Amino acid sequence: HQKYYGGKDFPYYETSYINPKPNNEVDYLMIGDSYSRQYSQYMIHNNISAQTLFADACLFTNNDYVYDNKKEKKECTEFVHNFYKSLANQNISNTLPLIWAQSWDYYTLKSRHGDNTLVDNYHHTDQFNTKIVDSINDMIQKNPNRNIYLIGSYTRPNYDIYECLSTQNLSRFITESCAEFIPENPTPINVHIKKIADQYPHVYFINPDDGLCDTRGCRMLIDNEPMFSDVSHLSIYGADIVGKYIFDEIQRIENSQQSLQKQD
Repeated sequence: HQKYYGGKDFPYYETSYINPKPNNEVDYLMIGDSYSRQYSQYMIHNNISAQTLFADACLFTNNDYVYDNKKEKKECTEFVHNFYKSLANQNISNTLPLIWAQSWDYYTLKSRHGDNTLVDNYHHTDQFNTKIVDSINDMIQKNPNRNIYLIGSYTRPNYDIYECLSTQNLSRFITESCAEFIPENPTPINVHIKKIADQYPHVYFINPDDGLCDTRGCRMLIDNEPMFSDVSHLSIYGADIVGKYIFDEIQRIENSQQSLQKQD
C-alpha cells in the first residue's frame, strides 16, 4: 500500500503546505481524510499550491463524533474542533477555494447532541446519508465567501489487482490478463452530495469517475501499473489521472469566474 499510495509520506493530523508561495500564501485550502491526502504527490509534482489539513480516518463534521471499533476517535474530534475554531477566528483564510475530499460512505458516527446510536452506511443508510448532508450543509454555512469543491467517491476495484498481477507475473501458463477496465459502479452517496452542491451558486460537485472512467469502463491498470494502492485508495498512477481531472475542473471554474469578474 505505502509503496504505491498517492499520499505517501505526506503529513496528516497537522496543518501543512504544498508548494507555498512567499509568506505561506497558497491558491487553495484542502481538507479531508486519506482519500484527500492521496492527491498530495500529484499536487507536489504539478505545482499546485495549497494549505492542507489531512486527517486519516476522520470526517470533517461538527455534528458527530467519529467512532472506530466502538470507541470515539478523539484525535479526529480534536483536530476537526480546532479546524472549525480556526475558521471562526479567521486564522484560516475565509476566501481561498476549499477542496473537500473524503471517503464519504465509510464512517461510523454518533451524534454530539444526545442520541447515542452508532450510525453507519451499512446498517442505517438513510440516517447516515442525512448526517453526511447535514455535515456538508454546516460546512457551507460556515464558509459563505469562498467556492467549495466537494469531491465525490469513485468506482472501486471489483477484483484484487495485486493478486492478479502477481499471479500473472509468476505463471507463464496464465493467458488471461488482468482487467484493464471494469464497469462503472457509482457510489449512491454521490447523488446526495451533488444535490447539495446544486442548491448553492458557490458549491461544486466533482465526480472523480469522470476522470477514472470512459466508454470502456473505469480504469484499473495503466501500462500494467495499478490505479489503486489497495481496495479503495488511488495509487500514484491513479492519482495522476484522477487528480489531473479534478484540478483541471477546479481551475476551469476558477478561471471562468475570474474572467466574468473582469467583464463586470
